[in-house]
Amino acid sequence: MKINMIINAALTVVLAHLALGVILWLRVRNLYSYPGLLGFPVIGNIYYFYRALFLGSFESLRAYFFQIVKQYGKNGICFLYAYSFHLLVVVYGPQVLKQIGFHPNLKDKPFYPYQSFKNYMNGPFSRHRTDDSWKMRRKEYNCILRKQRVESTYFKAFLKSADKLVDLMFASSSALDIRNKALEVTQSVTMETLFGVETSLVSDPQIVHYMHSITVIAPLIIGSPRLARLLLYIVRPFDEILFRKIGSLRRIVMRKIYKNMNNTESFLSENTDSYHPLPIWIASRTEKSKKFEERVVAELQEVFLTSSITVASTMSSTITYLAVLPQIQERAWKEQYEIFGDESREPTLEDLEQMKFLERVIKESLRFSCPPFVGKQASEDIEVDGTIIPKNTIVIYLLEFLHKDPKYWKNPEVFDPDRFLEENEGLKYSYAPFGVGVRSCPGIHFAMTQKLHCQKY
Repeated sequence: MKINMIINAALTVVLAHLALGVILWLRVRNLYSYPGLLGFPVIGNIYYFYRALFLGSFESLRAYFFQIVKQYGKNGICFLYAYSFHLLVVVYGPQVLKQIGFHPNLKDKPFYPYQSFKNYMNGPFSRHRTDDSWKMRRKEYNCILRKQRVESTYFKAFLKSADKLVDLMFASSSALDIRNKALEVTQSVTMETLFGVETSLVSDPQIVHYMHSITVIAPLIIGSPRLARLLLYIVRPFDEILFRKIGSLRRIVMRKIYKNMNNTESFLSENTDSYHPLPIWIASRTEKSKKFEERVVAELQEVFLTSSITVASTMSSTITYLAVLPQIQERAWKEQYEIFGDESREPTLEDLEQMKFLERVIKESLRFSCPPFVGKQASEDIEVDGTIIPKNTIVIYLLEFLHKDPKYWKNPEVFDPDRFLEENEGLKYSYAPFGVGVRSCPGIHFAMTQKLHCQKY
């Protein structure tokens, strides 16, 4: 009796597997590259078929994408399933990126995994639909992050942050934790420039620790979005108790918003030449919302995370590369000496324009240290060289693969800033640390200018 039950259970599992395999095969049989014999996931693909169900972390996703692309990719594109059989296409060739990067049908953020952050991040970077509301938000961000604004309004704050980082370095009697100090400085800059708030609380060790914890937690959320969304939904109402310092920082910003709520008339006009901190823009458009404070906090938290952690990561990485590569450091120092000589003056915009080698150092650092992949989603069908990317497909730009593909980079594992001396079309689309297209990062000038200020020292 027990043997019959075991046999029946085994047969049920096999039949269920076959049935699911047939359903998937019917969906992907016209796609030229799907892991498994003839695109049929049951044959020769049992491991990958089930592996996609249990991608528990960012690193396992990255490794999975790399392994699939190397074995089954063709002409810079590869179809696969992940996130409970959501169709993905991994783009790892610059010629494909060039074709679809600005395609009008590739403008959404995928529901998986970005909506898992909804309770904590709900701005234009993670928002799913690219609708009129999203476009309005993006316009606001483009305004406050444009090159002219960065160079005029934020310049002094960048100088101050560079001085602070140098002071921290000289004040340390032992090896400095540059990762923590860079994050401390970039958080302060974000608060002062984008939020219009100055507070020493951003330098509190607990807040710096919380922010670093997010870099560990976020990959787990991306790897297991359904479970993560449930857990974050449960935690959110109690997080000000669990993370009191973060709650205090939120309240400081909200008090500033409420204080300025009655002075937004000039902002509501079409005059974008006058400067208003981002919280005022957000508050003005969400003022009538029943969840006003919740929406404002979620959007500001997204900005705080995306502007602080990413810049701090590249800044600390670049400083580390300069520290461990003496020849690169020597060339960077000589360039600074040619500009400043023995003067101790502050740098100007004209000085930054002359820092060509240092700029290449930062670009090379970004090639090594930017996120390994980013996601978009097709709002309608997209054709690429005769291949159809179906509507709602998640599109993954495999940036790490692009940035280190020996087809397009000579000695890709070598840190060589001079590879950027020759700008060309191929390099343009095989190097995309800030993304490509309508969803590319609007903070490129903010990030690069801040990094140049700090690296100058």
